[in-house]
Amino acid sequence: MVPGLWLTPAQAYAVLTLNNMVEKIAPNVLGPFLHPMRVLLKQMLCDARFNLHGLDRKIDIDMPAMPSIGDLDFENLIDALIHEQPARFTVRTKTGLEHTLSGTPVKLRITAAGWSVQVRHASAAEPVTIDVADIRKVAAAGERDD
Repeated sequence: MVPGLWLTPAQAYAVLTLNNMVEKIAPNVLGPFLHPMRVLLKQMLCDARFNLHGLDRKIDIDMPAMPSIGDLDFENLIDALIHEQPARFTVRTKTGLEHTLSGTPVKLRITAAGWSVQVRHASAAEPVTIDVADIRKVAAAGERDD
């Protein structure tokens, strides 16, 4: 619990609406993190008999769909990003060849143009940007290939 967090019903509804809209951007990515707050806010609003206007259903957010990447690989990517841990990325180039890049993901970007991840290699000054659609495999840096 967060001590001293008090919200009016209107403030709770505003947070719930933003929560729902943000989740629409990347449901599988952000949903698990947002779900506990959504449940709490809905219960608070129900208890206060606050009229829900359904703004999240009345506003559409057009973002590109999540690129096709395996669930385990995406989970490994998010885990490495959250915990600032190095990972090994197998990436398909524009010519169709695959290469491996090792580094620590520092930012996942979701834009109207697509999804990308910035990866910092230990010897590079700036992170490299990888299109998530080009990622074929993500493994923890110490994990062996089978």
